[in-house]
Amino acid sequence: MKPICKKCLLAEADMKGVYESVKGYIAAIPQEQKVSDAVYSARLDICKKCDDLVNGTCVKCGCFVEVRAVKKRLGCPDEKDKWAEIKTD
Repeated sequence: MKPICKKCLLAEADMKGVYESVKGYIAAIPQEQKVSDAVYSARLDICKKCDDLVNGTCVKCGCFVEVRAVKKRLGCPDEKDKWAEIKTD
């Protein structure tokens, strides 16, 4: 059984197979629906500091954070919306 990795993204959580599938899904999202690379990185940096990140999944909403963070229409599911201060494109 794989150990639980708090505050890890999929690529860091020894879940490479799942991560490869998620990367493929992200690549298939139309560019106009994605945030810029800078916004994406800023969102993931916030997620990596969050206690609600476990094995690349946000326990608040159940999403893989790499997927949620790339989509323009989605925000942080926390009551405080931890991504609110990031300027989007």
